[in-house]
Amino acid sequence: MPYAEFLSWLAYRRKRGSFNVGMRIEESFGFFSAMYANSKTKNGGFTRWDFMAHDEPPPVSLDQAKEDWT
Repeated sequence: MPYAEFLSWLAYRRKRGSFNVGMRIEESFGFFSAMYANSKTKNGGFTRWDFMAHDEPPPVSLDQAKEDWT
């Protein structure tokens, strides 16, 4: 595979996510579980990563962390 093609696949994967079907299904279930949990609780605040055992949330940016801490 030429390096240029590799870079195009890398860009596609960054934009669209993993090619792993199981991870895509888990993400879908996590998303719907979070929606359901937020609709049934008073405070909400659940995210799809709370229900995904094999994935981690994206790292928090410095600006977002400053807002959360103040």
